[in-house]
Amino acid sequence: MKILTFAGEGVIAPTIAKKTHEAFARAGVEAVLCEHKGGRLRLFDAIEAERPDVLFTIDYMISRGDPARFDKWPLRHATWWTDHPFLLGLKQANPRDLHFSADEHWLPFIEAAGGAGAEWLPLCADPETFRPEAAEPRFAHAVSFLGNTRLNSDFENYTRSLRLNERAQYAARRIVEELRDNPGRAYEDAAMGEWPWFLEAMDEGVKYGWMLQALERAAAETRVGFSAAAGAAIYGEAKWRQAVPGADCREALNPDTEAPALYAASEISLNFHAGQMITACNQRVFDVPAAGGFVLSDYRQDMGRLFAEDEYATFGNVYEMKEQIARYLTDVGDRRAMAERARERVLGEHTYDSRVKKMLEALRR
Repeated sequence: MKILTFAGEGVIAPTIAKKTHEAFARAGVEAVLCEHKGGRLRLFDAIEAERPDVLFTIDYMISRGDPARFDKWPLRHATWWTDHPFLLGLKQANPRDLHFSADEHWLPFIEAAGGAGAEWLPLCADPETFRPEAAEPRFAHAVSFLGNTRLNSDFENYTRSLRLNERAQYAARRIVEELRDNPGRAYEDAAMGEWPWFLEAMDEGVKYGWMLQALERAAAETRVGFSAAAGAAIYGEAKWRQAVPGADCREALNPDTEAPALYAASEISLNFHAGQMITACNQRVFDVPAAGGFVLSDYRQDMGRLFAEDEYATFGNVYEMKEQIARYLTDVGDRRAMAERARERVLGEHTYDSRVKKMLEALRR
């Protein structure tokens, strides 16, 4: 089998694509990597030259952009959705395509778009990049957080486009505040508990779009407010300094070299999920333990499926977060033991090699 991986664009997707490509090669597959520079035209040239059996992408269905041209090649297209397909524009999938999704919650959406047989495939870590030996003294913080604020105007713009009356605008804001203050709480509980009339007035497409916007806005506000409340050393974009004046805001870090050093050296690494990750664990849940660090995260359902109860620590609101920080900073032995158990789990079950094994089994059926 010959697999051509298209790295795509952005920051996270190309990294995941390249790590997966390397795992394909380690699995004995004839693996070819096509960088994004040159875009789809370069990809079409690579397909013509390499004649692969499978085209693999991250968060992107190249066939939907130019199906007539793509269909002339007798190959399958497999993609790993690490972000919500709705937000990435998936509307119609070719039945022969193969879909993997980091969030099981997204599977019905993919299948409704024609992606038959979509499979759950959680994210994972690269233990060659994230390892305990990467620790650096300059990152020896009690509590740290690495990431961007993700605060933008998308939510306000989307909500404004709905032309809500004053009562509905108030309901919309209260739903976001409920989700912000209780990260991990089901959207349906927050929205339908007190404001069912707000959603009943929307058609299904608008309702789903607003849900994702509300979840992401709430998650961004959680990330900002909770990081400041924790007194964390915050590494990321310059926008942090405006979002939390007076907080310990620092520079952005290189994700491949400095992020592992931070995770390995910090006593506690905070983690906050993006709003559209409904049940899934994000990359940090795997990367921090792989680096030998301790991650304290807002709760997601998949944690209980991917780790044993004594391998992860979570919080449901800002008070629980502070209690957990105090507990694990004090109980060093318990913290280190949990981190070591989590690392063993990641190395044994949650690496790119283990994920590629499942992909290849699906491709060979």
